[in-house]
Amino acid sequence: MSFIVIPAVDIKDGRCVRLLQGAPRTETVFYEDPSEAALEWERRGAKYLHVVDLDGAFEGRPANESAIAKLLSAVSIPVEVGEGSGPANGRSATWRGERPASWWAHVR
Repeated sequence: MSFIVIPAVDIKDGRCVRLLQGAPRTETVFYEDPSEAALEWERRGAKYLHVVDLDGAFEGRPANESAIAKLLSAVSIPVEVGEGSGPANGRSATWRGERPASWWAHVR
């Protein structure tokens, strides 16, 4: 059995963060510039990257377009961008680059 590990870069207020149990006001900032996190994942060998616009998920509309645009221009690997809302509410993620050949690639 094999699988693909796809790292994620979560963006809140234009920064790369991790939330404690998904709570909006519990972020730990890892990078002020999310493109630095993306470049680090690419440098470490990531073949794909998942980016979550957390503000977009909380507000119901895209909110970190400039940080995401900078990240997309910084890396050469395929990137999926979503609002952190998942397929349950009908929102679909967008891809830049070739999708991975896995079940995850079919989530819309």
